[in-house]
Amino acid sequence: MDDLETYKERTKLVANAEINDKIAIAVYDGIVKNHLVIPQAADELLTLEGVEASFVLAKLDNEVVISGRSLGGINVQLILENLGAEVI
Repeated sequence: MDDLETYKERTKLVANAEINDKIAIAVYDGIVKNHLVIPQAADELLTLEGVEASFVLAKLDNEVVISGRSLGGINVQLILENLGAEVI
């Protein structure tokens, strides 16, 4: 169960999303306080109609974190690796 601040933070990330050709991309200019909201927002974007993959980018402390998720048809791990992102 989320606390209210976590819910609000994740909602801000999702609200910044744009969808283009089955891919949702959300970029958040603020700094997130809870690192878990980044992958949670990516998961939530997959629930939108027509979205097959999602990427969420946000600042966490002094670095930019990106989380990618897919329903299986798009290899987000390969995309992230080609961007030079550390995949964990």
